[in-house]
Amino acid sequence: MMKRTIGVVAGVLVLTVSAGLAETMRPLYSKENKFPELFAFEVGSDFNYRDFDEVIGTTSFGDVTVKENETTITPFVRFGLWENLTAYTRVPYGFIDSDVDGKTDGFRDLSVGLELLAYESSFKFPYVIPYVDVSFPTGDEDEGLGHGDTLATFGSAIGTTVEEVYHFTLDGRYEYDSRAEDGTFAGATAVIWDLSKRFSVLAEAKVREEVVGVDDGVPAFFEGGMCYKPVRALSLSWYGGVAVNTEENGNAGARIAYSF
Repeated sequence: MMKRTIGVVAGVLVLTVSAGLAETMRPLYSKENKFPELFAFEVGSDFNYRDFDEVIGTTSFGDVTVKENETTITPFVRFGLWENLTAYTRVPYGFIDSDVDGKTDGFRDLSVGLELLAYESSFKFPYVIPYVDVSFPTGDEDEGLGHGDTLATFGSAIGTTVEEVYHFTLDGRYEYDSRAEDGTFAGATAVIWDLSKRFSVLAEAKVREEVVGVDDGVPAFFEGGMCYKPVRALSLSWYGGVAVNTEENGNAGARIAYSF
């Protein structure tokens, strides 16, 4: 009788811990319905490398460009704050290597945000996720590590699943900068294919409103990636992509996240 009681209690504890685990969002440019349960945590870090050709002048032979690359490590925490409401914070630290300005490193702009699972059907699709993100000027603007002002992003994502293995998301957002007369609109989409319960691949794209005097055409970003879960609590992801109509040439990144 005692052994049976201990077994039942142990089973309940396992189920309780499992139910409280967070789920890691897989796309970089959009949101999907992967959230911590109530009072559950997700901790992890993003690793990102970006390569740039910075235009510093123009001659009769064409643009004069210099090389620059940036590496950013971004620890993050997500927490199931309320029913269907998740709070998060991100604390990035960056390394810059420029042909002109040399090497520098330091903290970038810290951000906090809220994600609300406003609607989700009983089958978990379709779903609607409004969200807000605020970044603070904790990075040194003169060193290229920060924006120099508080930024606010307001967005909403919708998504659905087809045949239980194909996931589609659409994401639209408005980025407000108090120093600019107008904000910037951006839109993104992602397609995720679950090849198994542990492994999935994804492709995504993002377009951003052209900034006059900065961009030569509408900036567009394209990304591909793979996501693997060796155990339910641990998620590992790898990404790589290119960009057009922007100084960025390409990027590579990874994400590790642990839920408890």
